[in-house]
This record gives sequence, structure tokens and C-alpha cells, in this order.
Amino acid sequence: MGRRTLLLVAALVVAALGTLLIFAYVRQADDRALKDQEPVEVLVAKTLIRAGTLGSNAEKAGAFRLQRIPRSATIEGVLSDPRPISELVAVGDIYPGEQIIRNKFAVSGTTSALAIPTGKIAMSVRLGDPERVAGFLRPGSNVVIFLSGTVKFEGPNARPDEEITTLLLPKITVLAVGPTTLKAAPAAQANKESLPTAILTLATTQEEAEKIIHAQRKGDLYFGLLNEDSVITRRRVLTDADLLE
Repeated sequence: MGRRTLLLVAALVVAALGTLLIFAYVRQADDRALKDQEPVEVLVAKTLIRAGTLGSNAEKAGAFRLQRIPRSATIEGVLSDPRPISELVAVGDIYPGEQIIRNKFAVSGTTSALAIPTGKIAMSVRLGDPERVAGFLRPGSNVVIFLSGTVKFEGPNARPDEEITTLLLPKITVLAVGPTTLKAAPAAQANKESLPTAILTLATTQEEAEKIIHAQRKGDLYFGLLNEDSVITRRRVLTDADLLE
């Protein structure tokens, strides 16, 4: 067999191997995508479940139902069976369509009205629809928090107050979502309709709570809904000069 023939055979083998590797990679990617979209049955609220309702009573009243949703859309800790919460009570109102998670229930008579993670505190903020991802947030959702407003820079790098937008906190868990209410438009915008708002209760450390409280005095908070594939990086502070770059 000549040298040219050997080279041709080797090239064909390499090409075939490369094709197999690409096929295997694509197949794995498809499998991962299908797994994320794989429907699973989760427990959701069929009717309003008031705070203090015993899990077993809610079940008897038909307040739960099983719903098939993509695995990627499930909230961490969601239940598919009401038995783990049958002897527990709801720590806050649970609204129709809301996924049922263990953290929304606690032992009757506990000192806290919320199931607060160990080492964290609960704090609440009031946000409008756009600032809270148009109402898609649910108890158990993880959010990223941005600040947009006027901030005064002091110290050796002091400069005049300026409008900025920046990452405030990369990941915070939502404990509870209150009902939507209408907040009157500011007097300067009296011709505008009232704005829908809701109170979100968050699980934070003391430092995170201090940042959120202080940030609210400086500007507006915007929440972004996170999933397992979300990528959040701390970049430089965005100013007017950066908008057209």
C-alpha cells in the first residue's frame, strides 16, 4: 500500500472520528435540553390558602392539585405530595397557581410567621410590576437586585452626584409575595393611573438588609428572576457616559 493511500485512509479515519465526536456532543446537548423540558408533576394551589391553614385541612378542602410543568420551571423545594405538610400550617397566604413548597409551612404555634432560613432575617420591600419581573416571582424564587439612582461618591475618589445603575446583590431568595395593591401616582403625575405594587419578603443577611434599605433611599430597586443557568457578574458602575459605548 502506497504512502498516498495510507494518508488517505488516515484522513478518512480522522474525519469519521470527528463526525462521531460531534454527533455525540450534539446528542448530549439534546439530552440535557430534553431533561430540562421533561415534564414533572408538582403540587400547586387550586384555591386561595389562607395563612394558618393546616395542610391536611387544605387537602380535604381540595385546595391542592397536581400540575405537569417543565422541570426547568420548578421552584426549589416544590412538593409533589401533600403528606410532608399535612401537620403543618401555612405561614402566609398561598395564591391559586402558586407552587407548594415546604418553606411556606411551619409547625403551628412557632414564634415566626415565616419559615426563615437559619442565619437569615426576613425583610420586605414594595415594588411595582416592572421592578418585580411583572409578577412572575413566587416564594422560593431567587432574584438578582439592581440599583438605579443618584449616588454620592465620597472619599479620595469623590465626584459630583450622578445617575448610576449597578448590581447591588447577586442572589437573594424570596420568602413570600403579598397581594397586589394600587399605589397612587405621585402628585406631579396626577394625570397618570394608580400603579400596581406588591410587597416581597426576602431572606437576607444583616449586611444584605442594610444594603437594600440604604439603596432604597438612593434610588429604585429592580429585581431579575434567576434560574440555574443565569450568569451574573459584578461589572463597573454604569453611568450616562456608558450608554452609547
